[in-house]
Amino acid sequence: MEDFRVVVRNIITNVFSNLGQYKHTNDILLQSASTLLFENYYKVCCIRTKIGYFWERIFCLFGYNKLQKGADLINHQLKIIMELKNSDTTDNVSSRKENIRKLIRGGIPGYSLVYGMINSNNPKDIIIYFEGYPIRLLSGEYLLKFVMGEYWNVFINIIQLEFSSSPYITFW
Repeated sequence: MEDFRVVVRNIITNVFSNLGQYKHTNDILLQSASTLLFENYYKVCCIRTKIGYFWERIFCLFGYNKLQKGADLINHQLKIIMELKNSDTTDNVSSRKENIRKLIRGGIPGYSLVYGMINSNNPKDIIIYFEGYPIRLLSGEYLLKFVMGEYWNVFINIIQLEFSSSPYITFW
């Protein structure tokens, strides 16, 4: 597990170490507000934009590979192609439909299609049919157990500890 911790720490460093710097606001009403507030807001926005890439890198530790186009991930051993989202609210309805179409277009005969959502208030493991294609919809703990195995919660605890102790995720 120590090796896993070090790899996660390195991924966090690679993904989040260059968040950029907040410049300033041009809004005449907000110019009088605390700069610290805007610096922290900017940092949160930067972190949120990189979280998807972070999760892709984490899933690659469990046998997945990043796809260059189309869906996000592929696992040749399990014959799975996956579109990965941070939460079930990441996409609006039209974006979700287009992402599922992208998943279908990137399909390979004999491979299952999975639409995964890491964070979910209502975890699911269901099959939906979209334009005649079966898509396994996995969210929350079902997705994490599917990818990481029986001890998914141990891996998540390590990821959370490393994330919360990272100097790149600190707010002042």
